[in-house]
Amino acid sequence: MNKVYATLLILLSTSFVLTAQNKKELQAEIESLKETLSTTQTALSESKKRENISLARAESFEAQLEDLKVTNAQLLKNMSTFMEASTQKTDNIGRALESLREKEAKLKTINETLNANDSTALLLLTDFKKSFGEEAEIKVENGAVAIKMDKGILFGANASNVKIATDATPLLKKLATVLKAHRSMFITVEGNSTNGTGLDMATRRAGALVDYLSKTHQIVPERIRAVGKISSGEALLVKVHPNFDAFYLMVRSDMKQH
Repeated sequence: MNKVYATLLILLSTSFVLTAQNKKELQAEIESLKETLSTTQTALSESKKRENISLARAESFEAQLEDLKVTNAQLLKNMSTFMEASTQKTDNIGRALESLREKEAKLKTINETLNANDSTALLLLTDFKKSFGEEAEIKVENGAVAIKMDKGILFGANASNVKIATDATPLLKKLATVLKAHRSMFITVEGNSTNGTGLDMATRRAGALVDYLSKTHQIVPERIRAVGKISSGEALLVKVHPNFDAFYLMVRSDMKQH
């Protein structure tokens, strides 16, 4: 019986020792697991923090991307508007340059015409001086060459005479020769008077000279005309000039077109 008690006591002691040992090991294992859990939780917390930072950055990048898209769209729109405006300005400049070229061409034509008229006027002046002498009263004004005719030779001493005198034949022959040599020029016979009373006589004498030159020397009627004018002196002028009417119409037509 004592042996049985002794055996039971030994078994209980052994069991107690084993239980204490297992409990110690279990506590050590628990502590190890707690430490691992703490480390894991810390790592997880750090991971979540980094995740939050990454999400915030991603949201920031997305916002910046949207801003860039809006800015890019506006830039493209502005570029398109600029290109349209630039194209329109280029077209306008092209049209303006073309208009300037046309005007330059017209001005060149006008200048060439004026220069040609000046050359013709100079030649005409030379011919008048050769035919009538250096003492003749000849002047150039407003593109016309004007020669003053002696009314005493043309109509005689009678102040009321409107018929060409016989003594004027040689003088008018010289005049007709010069006029025929310049067939492109037009002729205006201008009767001048200082007052309205004498204007009628001045105009009639201008008409008589025109009639004489047309009939006697075959000056084409379309080239020659008579006018009366009140001026500062009594004179009968023969003015030879370009076709001012046609020239004026050409210039006016060009100006209307531009």
